[in-house]
Amino acid sequence: MINQGRYLIIEYPKGWKPDKSCTMYPPNTTFPYFARVQNPAIDVFFQEHISEKYLLIDGILKCIPPILYPFLAVGLVIELKKVREGRKILMGRDEENDMIHVTRLVICMTIAYFLSETPVGVSQFYMSFIQGEGFGPL
Repeated sequence: MINQGRYLIIEYPKGWKPDKSCTMYPPNTTFPYFARVQNPAIDVFFQEHISEKYLLIDGILKCIPPILYPFLAVGLVIELKKVREGRKILMGRDEENDMIHVTRLVICMTIAYFLSETPVGVSQFYMSFIQGEGFGPL
């Protein structure tokens, strides 16, 4: 609904005329022709104010999960080690290797997530400061 307010529906004064090869219309037939165009006043306001704040907030929100995720992964690895020590008493040696694989998997996924998502958040945050006139970097 808010996005629709950025557009105006205008009627072209000349209308739409069928091609001369269209024989099913009588001569000199015109139909109203409407088009959706951007509202210049709202578009300038959106470009100058809202887009910069959106990129800043989006960049901050994209940086938070990769920063918090390693802390959560460390907590998970600590809990897995506690569970592994408790399982040593109850179970045999075979399941201990499975827990080591799970710990390695958690560490590898944490590193991969951090390396893939952190640059995205930093670039969004950076773009909010160097924005040019065309919604892009200078």
